[in-house]
Order: sequence, then structure tokens, then C-alpha cells
Amino acid sequence: MKLKITKTKKTSILYVQKAYRDKNGKSTSRIHERLGTLEEVRQRCGDRDPVEWAREYIARLTAQEKEGRQVIISRLSPTKLIEKGEAQSCESGYLFLKRLYHKVGMDRICEAISRKHKFDFDFNKVLELMVYERLLRPASKLGNYRRSGSYIEPFDIEKQHIYRSLDILDRHGEYIQKRLFLNSSKVVERDTTVMYYDCTNYFFERESADPDYVTDKKGNVHERIRKYGVSKEHRPNPIVQMGMFIDNSGMPVAMCINPGNANEQTTLIPTEKIIVEKMGVSKIVVCTDGGLGSLTVAFS
Repeated sequence: MKLKITKTKKTSILYVQKAYRDKNGKSTSRIHERLGTLEEVRQRCGDRDPVEWAREYIARLTAQEKEGRQVIISRLSPTKLIEKGEAQSCESGYLFLKRLYHKVGMDRICEAISRKHKFDFDFNKVLELMVYERLLRPASKLGNYRRSGSYIEPFDIEKQHIYRSLDILDRHGEYIQKRLFLNSSKVVERDTTVMYYDCTNYFFERESADPDYVTDKKGNVHERIRKYGVSKEHRPNPIVQMGMFIDNSGMPVAMCINPGNANEQTTLIPTEKIIVEKMGVSKIVVCTDGGLGSLTVAFS
């Protein structure tokens, strides 16, 4: 694969070009991926030169493709006894998800975020594990860590890396949602003419709610959101609230996390503004249930 640059009157567009042989055996090429205009690529690579970043990105794609073609030979001894307690099976269901994970650009999103921090661990690998675990076998983050070695390709991570990644996801939540929406639009058709918004909440097994604000060691003030509210499961525990927009096909578009005591009706408009201002969706019809509808929402 190599870089192809097409110049227009106003800018240049960067593509990943891939060589292949057609059905007649003739060598030709095709566009494998559109990286975007110079301005769009700069948003992904930060302060780096877009062309230099694109060449490095293509080099990684080529290396990954070559690695995927390697022949793997597994040796079996019919006389060797299996050690007691030794695992003889591995999780392989994630292999179907892995292709989709890379197709929507989650690895590139993690790479862009990692450049803004000095991580001493692979943020992409941690997020990849959490995504697979959530889809295949939902469990706690501790459960995710305990199963990290059960995959065909074991995840070499530590327990603390999973908890540290949660703070990063919170900090870059809007950016991740934006990039995922734009990337997924290249994979499947997104019908955003009509969207549905609804809220739910999640309880925590603790006896008291959070204080409104806490100050960390650096003096930064953070809002705490585990509050007493109306639980969907009628539990007396503190809760947090989640609101989500889905498109006309039932696919998620954007979500928000709010304090458990927040009025659900006040959460719709801020999330809708994110969709309009950052995702480029301008004309939409929003549907909600009766509990979320109000005159304020209707005329905003």
C-alpha cells in the first residue's frame, strides 16, 4: 500500500492506494481508504505533518496485512498429558468483532488520544478488551481483567490500566462519539432524519450518595454524580443517569451521563446540540416518550 495525494483547487486529499491483480492477472490498483483532506488529517495527527503521519499510518497497515498472512502452526503431542487445571480452550468469538473494531477506526481514535498523554500502557489494547468483554460476556472491570488471558491473542495488560482508562474515556467522551459516528457512516448508512431519545439509570451498591464536588491532589474540582433519584429498578441506592440518541435504524448516535437526581427533561437539549454542532447533523426529528416531552424541549 502507498500514499496517493489528489490536489484540488482549495486543498489536497489523501488516500491509501493498494495494488492488486485483477481476474486476468493484470497488476492494477484501487483506493483502499480515504484519509481525508489535509485539514481533516491534521485533526487526527495534531501538530505532526499530515503527509508524514499518513505515510507512517500506511506503513503500519502494510505491516498488519503481512502479519495477518503469516502461517501459524500448532504442534500437538498425542502422548503428552494435560496438566491439571491447565486451560485447553481460548476465546475466539472476538475475531469477528475485531474486524469491525478496526473498520470503524477505534484503533486510530485511541492512537490520536494517546498522543495527547504520556501513557505507559497500550490504551488501544485496554479499550479493545473492554469492548469485546462487554459484547461477549458482560462483567465487572475486574472480571474483564481476569479474562484478559483467555483469548487466542492474550491481552498483556494490568488491572490498574483498565481503571485508568475509564478516566480517559470520560475526558474524551465527546471526541470518541464524534469520530465513531463519522467513521461508522462510511461502513453503514446512517439515517439520522428521525432520532429517538430515552434515559435510564444504573445503581451502585453503596449506602450514601456522593458529595456534590470533590477536590483532587492537584487542586482540581470535580463534580460527583452518584445521587439519590428515582431508580428504574426501584432500588434505594444512589444512581447515575444515562441518556442516549439512536438513529432511525436503532444504532446509537450519542449519549450523555448525568447525576442521578437530574431531571431527565433537561438532558435532551445539551446532547442534541453536540449532535448538531460536532457531528454535522442539522435537520432531525426527535421522538421521545411522554415522560421526556415538555414545552421547553418542543420549542427549543
